Amino acid sequence: MLDPSDAIGFSIPLAIMTTKDEVAADVQNFGENPEGPKVVTTFDKQIHAFMAARGDLENSAVLEDYRKGYQTILEFLGSFL
Repeated sequence: MLDPSDAIGFSIPLAIMTTKDEVAADVQNFGENPEGPKVVTTFDKQIHAFMAARGDLENSAVLEDYRKGYQTILEFLGSFL
């Protein structure tokens, strides 16, 4: 439920990870608006909150994306904290 206009004028580092539940065009437009450093990643085979309570980590595809997601977060935070 991204509104691309919400990202206009952002100049701070921004990381956003979306899933198949978000509208792809909104994600792309949102990702184009921030002026500062950004990471925009879509896990197009996963459901919303797959890295939290809804993820089935017994499923190897979910587990792989879960690991990629947390690696993305670690790298992002390592770069800006």
